[in-house]
Amino acid sequence: MAHLDASELYNAIDKTIANVINCELMRAKETFGVFPAIKTLKVFDGDDPKDWAEYDPADQSLSIRAVHPKSGEKMTARTWNNMIQKSWSDGGCSTNDWRHAFWHEIGHAYETFVKRNYPDAFDLRFAWIFDIWNTSKISIYSRLSSLAVDDPRQLIAEAFCVVFSGDKTNKLANEIVDMILTGGKKCASSRLIPH
Repeated sequence: MAHLDASELYNAIDKTIANVINCELMRAKETFGVFPAIKTLKVFDGDDPKDWAEYDPADQSLSIRAVHPKSGEKMTARTWNNMIQKSWSDGGCSTNDWRHAFWHEIGHAYETFVKRNYPDAFDLRFAWIFDIWNTSKISIYSRLSSLAVDDPRQLIAEAFCVVFSGDKTNKLANEIVDMILTGGKKCASSRLIPH
């Protein structure tokens, strides 16, 4: 990951993309009542062309790809859309919205927020989610994505994408997000993070 100062970062990332990330972070705070655990925005320069963004819980940074890994062109909304549409059609994304990768990493940031601020509650909530993940992989694949089948943390992040997309019909995704943030129906009396 390249760590750039503010002016270098501003020049590296497409302005529309930077504005959309800012708007999505503010929308996340409005939706969930707290800001996700993101302190820094960085440029992602990983070698794997399938990796578009990354959240690092250690330094609470969100890194996004500024340049297309194959063409070398600056990543624009159109480029993001083309990449997400391909992944979605292959079953790799739970939404077909071009903001999906940003939402996914914000989902990881909320998981980190709960884990750091409410560790005991997080352990219980994660155990419930792990149980869902461990026993419902076919349902997870059909309702979310192949990525969500790989790891329970990816399940959480993909569920956040569905909630960010506004899809209220996907009960599995909405229950997982509610579970990680508030304890869900199993823990309705201990709402730690207001909506």
